[in-house]
This record gives sequence, C-alpha cells and structure tokens, in this order.
Amino acid sequence: MTNLSWIFYQEIPVPHDVQEWLMNGEVAERAFRTVRDVAIFTNKRLIVKDIQDLTGSKAEMYSFPYSSVHMCLWKMPEC
Repeated sequence: MTNLSWIFYQEIPVPHDVQEWLMNGEVAERAFRTVRDVAIFTNKRLIVKDIQDLTGSKAEMYSFPYSSVHMCLWKMPEC
C-alpha cells in the first residue's frame, strides 16, 4: 500500500474545470491549495490534482473515496 500525503495550506475557490471530473450526483464542496497542487473535497470523494513539472503543463489526478482516506489535523502556527 502506498501512503500519499499533502499539507493543505489555504482554502481556495473550487476550480472551474472540476466539473469535468465529477460523477453524476457529485458536488464539489471545498478546495484547498497545497504547495503546487489542488485538493477538491466533494460529497463522495477527495480529488487531488498533482502538478508534475516546473511549467505546470503536466498533471496527474488522484481520486480517493472517503472510505480509504485517513486524515490528521495539525494546526499551523501563525506567521
């Protein structure tokens, strides 16, 4: 089993292109920025768009049903 991890830094508006990734009856509820990636929480799953190269022109998409997601919460100190 592979463990993937991301740190969500900031909530952002849900990207416009997320509609093409959604299934019937699925609604994008919130989105968060990591360093370069975007994580979208829907009513059914977590979708992560992982930017691959320096120009941002190549990306991989990950889809995780909530039953397979294990999350931890750390409060970041204020800068």
